Amino acid sequence: MRPGQGTVPIRNAEASSSSPNDYMSIAARIEACDHPLGAGELSELIRVAKSTIYDAARACPPRIPHIRWGSVIRFDPLATAEWYRQLYCGCDGLHGRTGTAGRKEVVRISR
Repeated sequence: MRPGQGTVPIRNAEASSSSPNDYMSIAARIEACDHPLGAGELSELIRVAKSTIYDAARACPPRIPHIRWGSVIRFDPLATAEWYRQLYCGCDGLHGRTGTAGRKEVVRISR
């Protein structure tokens, strides 16, 4: 499996059995969108709170590529999918870092 290719089920209530097409990577689902995404749409695709998306866009420098028209924030599907692929490390999400007292801390990275 390539980085950024974790699979997320696309549920179809009418389908009684699953087929290979029922699963797409998160990055592929983002790329499949044919319009700029709102924070709500993107938060549903990558399964984080909408406020997390807004916080990432407001950070200086921004942690997620976005387009701003006045107070409206939109996310280009191709740029956002590439950003997501770069975030993917292929591990379990636990990263160790040394704290200020020199002891090792475990930090949960949300995806």
